[in-house]
Amino acid sequence: MRIDVSCPSCLADFNVREQFAGKMVHCKKCGKPVEVPGRVEPLKRFSVSSDEIAVSSRRLPKKSSGSTGNMGLSLGMVVGVGATAVVGLIIVVITMSRGGPPPPVQLPAPITASPARIPSPVELNVTSPAETPTPQPLLQPVAVNDIANVTPTAPLPTVKPQEEPTVVLPLPDLIARVEPAVVRLEVEADDGEGFGSGYIVHADGTAVTNYHVIAGAKAATALFADGTKVDVQGYKLVQPRTDIAVIKLDLGDKKVEPVTIAAALPKKGIDVVGFGAPEGLSFTTSTGIISGIRNSEVMADETGQDLDGTWLQTTCPISSGSSGGPLTDRQGQLIAMNSMGHATGQNLNFAISAVDIAAALTEAPSEFKPLVPKELVAYESSIARKGVAEEIGTPRGSRLLAGLKDVAVVDPLAVFSATVDPQQLISSRIQARARGALEHRNIHVAPPGTKPGAGFGLLLAFLDFDGAAKGRTGTQTLVARSVMLCRDPDVKGRSGKYCIVWKSEEKLGSLSVPLLMHGQIPKNFQFEEKLLKLFNRLEATHRIASTAESRTEPPKETLAKPGPGKSAKTATPGVGF
Repeated sequence: MRIDVSCPSCLADFNVREQFAGKMVHCKKCGKPVEVPGRVEPLKRFSVSSDEIAVSSRRLPKKSSGSTGNMGLSLGMVVGVGATAVVGLIIVVITMSRGGPPPPVQLPAPITASPARIPSPVELNVTSPAETPTPQPLLQPVAVNDIANVTPTAPLPTVKPQEEPTVVLPLPDLIARVEPAVVRLEVEADDGEGFGSGYIVHADGTAVTNYHVIAGAKAATALFADGTKVDVQGYKLVQPRTDIAVIKLDLGDKKVEPVTIAAALPKKGIDVVGFGAPEGLSFTTSTGIISGIRNSEVMADETGQDLDGTWLQTTCPISSGSSGGPLTDRQGQLIAMNSMGHATGQNLNFAISAVDIAAALTEAPSEFKPLVPKELVAYESSIARKGVAEEIGTPRGSRLLAGLKDVAVVDPLAVFSATVDPQQLISSRIQARARGALEHRNIHVAPPGTKPGAGFGLLLAFLDFDGAAKGRTGTQTLVARSVMLCRDPDVKGRSGKYCIVWKSEEKLGSLSVPLLMHGQIPKNFQFEEKLLKLFNRLEATHRIASTAESRTEPPKETLAKPGPGKSAKTATPGVGF
């Protein structure tokens, strides 16, 4: 239904959707604010059936060892409606449609747009170049449409958003719109149970989550905010390197309004809202902003994660259990899926972009496969645990180690650290000792955002387990591990760019994990001296490499004394190694 509006400034007539009743919009002719009348006169409308796309889900680490999931982002396509309204001499025709991955999914019945959806852009036939244009929104995402005929391997089509007043929803209204499509995923694996989050992107039960949520899963269920619990039938597509999984839920007769997906990357600084189940607290909502947009190169250089895609850095708080949950803008559109956070950094969290999610949906087939653990092998994204070439003690390794100028200190197991040591009683001290060792060697500790160049390295310093203590139920042997990775500027491409030049570890002792998770450490658990010992070894190794490198530096140029009838010649510089 449409509401007739008349601009008191320029007397232009136009109409808007009934969702704007009682709100302020901008006049398309003069750009000045106009109040929409509260009464809505019924207009003739018709519905158009269309398909929707849904995304799969992800699994978090098992509960027995502490859930280590990250927040995720949901993606959905909105079924559109054609609506016709005639006001004076202005005719506005708006049509939006939702597409689904080929082959098309047969829906049980046509779906009509709900008043809760985000309004479609309005295109008016009145323009005035002389007047100030309507301010553009910070983000111009729209529901991804016109992709019904896209083949599984085709790229995501470009969507040109039309102009319409941007409506920032009050937070309670936004939650009421998005939360019914959010699910808590309970995952059963051979090594235990875990939980994460996900969201519905298609009315047929297609959902999206992080891959790490369902990695190793043999069965899973999805819980909705209204208490409904359904089975996860299987998965349609998994992309470990972008941490995306498209799954299929058995909705039965349950009707769910899918989330809508933004068609473009957001601008830095916009407000965002995250949904998930942090620490098992289902259907939690948090807020923040987009603080950065990072590509795969930056993710490798600054976070130690070997991943593909575009990642949105956000201050929206996340915790274990929120992996796979949607991150939306203030219009309620999905812009990313929260996946991971930095354990010791201040509000350093990352979400895979809606652009990558939409691309995965276009590739996802209509059929699904059952959950089979051997086909859902966990992907190791941490460079610290991947097969990176070791150059410890070699001429190349010593040269790179001695040439370090800027080093970023990174916790590659940030989610794990945040789970077992949420109050950072030990993890923060490991990071502090690592930074102190660099400063003692006059190496600059690179802040987030430092552009990697010559002399750049990553010092991975993290808390880990080394198995359960014998005869002590619930206890684990805690280990502090550290790895120095140097970036070799002579290597082209991302593969092989980093190599390990030093690594070491130190057992800190046995400790009750539940005790540590509750922020309690026995007074006799002395670990500071062991951490000092660990990073003293790093300082000593760097000192030795620097000394050896200085001995092999080419001597300064000297002028040879010319002989009779000969001109002066330059001595040949020495060659190192």
